Amino acid sequence: MTDALDLLSRRNPVDEAALPTRDARAAEDLTRILGEPTPAGRPPRRSAPRPVRIALGVAGVAGIAALMGGLFLFPPGEDDAQRGAGTIPGADWGLEATIRVDPAPEGPGLDEATRRAAELIDTRARAFGVAGARATVIAPGAIRFVVPWATLPVQITHLVTPPDWALHDLTRGRLGDSRRPRAAIAALRGRPSEPRGPWYAFDSRSLGFQGGPFDAPVPGATGVRWVRAAAGRIAVTTSVTPEERTGRFPFVVLRDTPVAHGGDITGVRAEGRTLIVSLAGPVPGGRLAIVLGGSVIAEAITVSPGGVRMRTLLPGSAREFGRALAGGGIEADLAVDAIRPVGDPPRRTGDGDARLPEAARSSLLIVSPGPGPDDRVIEETVLRVLSTVVAGERREIWEGLTAAGGNRYAEVGPGGAGGSVNCGLDWTARTIRRCVSGPQFMTGRYAPSVVSMELRRRDGRSEPVVMQNGWFLTVSRAERGARIVALDEDGKMLREIPR
Repeated sequence: MTDALDLLSRRNPVDEAALPTRDARAAEDLTRILGEPTPAGRPPRRSAPRPVRIALGVAGVAGIAALMGGLFLFPPGEDDAQRGAGTIPGADWGLEATIRVDPAPEGPGLDEATRRAAELIDTRARAFGVAGARATVIAPGAIRFVVPWATLPVQITHLVTPPDWALHDLTRGRLGDSRRPRAAIAALRGRPSEPRGPWYAFDSRSLGFQGGPFDAPVPGATGVRWVRAAAGRIAVTTSVTPEERTGRFPFVVLRDTPVAHGGDITGVRAEGRTLIVSLAGPVPGGRLAIVLGGSVIAEAITVSPGGVRMRTLLPGSAREFGRALAGGGIEADLAVDAIRPVGDPPRRTGDGDARLPEAARSSLLIVSPGPGPDDRVIEETVLRVLSTVVAGERREIWEGLTAAGGNRYAEVGPGGAGGSVNCGLDWTARTIRRCVSGPQFMTGRYAPSVVSMELRRRDGRSEPVVMQNGWFLTVSRAERGARIVALDEDGKMLREIPR
């Protein structure tokens, strides 16, 4: 059976006393992987990096909300044979990663790119409140990154590889817009002889912008007109609300010539309801906007020598985007070469032989959280993690892992199956976490330190909560003042959350 740690490679534990030896050994390993380090100031010969783009869209607006609310995915843990060794000060478990740094041909030398990469990763970890996370340069082109309480590879990769975004001038290089959608789509497609770029989705009837960029059309999508852009051209939405007359989201087609990107951007921070973007060089003029994936998320209010003050288009999003874009960019590719568990992470257990109900199969294996194959659940990883009878009715929770390192789960009960993605413990919820909460039930996760759980009501009544394989379930009516309480072996309360 494939497990989450099939995505990891076990290696030496994190041991603070042995770090000098560990770092030397890691440097030797990276030399074998990368070859001899490139001297500082001489970027290696290599092809230009392929930008990693995030498929937002309108779809874009929903995608932005998903980015802000679901930047991390949390899995259940690991099997006995794959438990980590070593310790992390102040944490029961975590992950340690080796990261490769590959400067772009036009970027800085290897030494400077590695230093900047470690700085960027540390900045992002602080922005997300990951106390104790640390990125350490261990050799030119190699970084060791330790994240306390992490349990999932994507928690590492998200911090290592920030979203691909850029500052664009919405007036310069403008090729068309949604006022004349057919002409704009024709401009996006370009001439047949031009090299091809990514795909974009438009409504087949109204020609409204649906999303993009995508590496390929999404199989099974209906009512969609797929357009493959000419290389060097992009389409982006410019509003979070549709046009009143047409119901379409306004969009523009631009030449993909950002005024600032990657290493040009040295920092981003939230200040009240705005974002402050700091640049390495002169601040350009024009109608500046942050383009993230397929959407404009912020537009410039003022431009000064110190940077650009920008208003976010989505109300109340400045703080979240400030975190998501923290640290700016870098002229290098960062790749997670290996991830290893550390300490005693929660173990992933459950019934792998149980017959998967059709309702759960549809929720886990047919519905996908994204168009890419890495977002789909690996069928061999599906486990029944909770099974109980409440009031004469069978209720179950099923969970599977994705190739990208996430998880997807389904709660099956009398009304069918419902569920979601990416629920688990992390540095913000080390003991218990709510996954799905409805008027009549709640599901969630609990840590190995939790021995029992109770639902406590305001009138003093209490009832036990079902606990199995790191998952809990209560079938109860939500009411004001009710709490879910986690207890240790001595009956001491470890944590409580509202029901």
